[in-house]
Amino acid sequence: EFYDSDKLFPAYGFGGRPAQGQPTAHCFAINRNEQAPQVHPVQGISGVLQSYFSSLQWVQLHGPTLFHPVIQRAHVLAQQAAMEGSQKYYVLLIITDGMNNDMQQTIDAIVKASALPLSILIVGVGQADFSNMHVLDADNGRLSTPGDGVNGPMTASRDIVQFVEIAPFLSKGTGAYEAPLARELLAEIPAQFLGYMKSIGKPPPDPINVTIPTDL
Repeated sequence: EFYDSDKLFPAYGFGGRPAQGQPTAHCFAINRNEQAPQVHPVQGISGVLQSYFSSLQWVQLHGPTLFHPVIQRAHVLAQQAAMEGSQKYYVLLIITDGMNNDMQQTIDAIVKASALPLSILIVGVGQADFSNMHVLDADNGRLSTPGDGVNGPMTASRDIVQFVEIAPFLSKGTGAYEAPLARELLAEIPAQFLGYMKSIGKPPPDPINVTIPTDL
């Protein structure tokens, strides 16, 4: 939250049933306050955590795990900012305890969002096999999509995804893993942001003075 001027965050859930008997929802407001195209934001990281733990009282966790709906929601927000000519840059953080079940649709959504002011951070928690998640990182080449019969093949205009598995960092012990994890997770954001600004032919805005912990 040190990099966000207003400390307000739209918070979404996926892979849950908001009410008994309803189908699994893949992009819903965890504070129950829907406001299209974004949910009513919560205040700070503490607000995100409070909303998350509160949502566990009324959301039944349920598969499948789909990433593309929430990426498409972020796409709408970033596209709106780009069309308005604002200098906003969005960072979508996805926290998951397992592999997603919509890899191709997720790749398609990432490719389509790659020209927008958006970066996507994915954190894998728990003991699941996350080996295939590194495909989304695209460190060995840009993601591409074969097309859908209407639109032809597309290649991402830039890399916008960083995936980090949290388990290797936990071995450092409580209180010792946060800074290394943050460094790894945020490592590609500066280059991704500058790459976007270069792609639209604009210099980055002047930085805002904020107090950032020295261990990050």
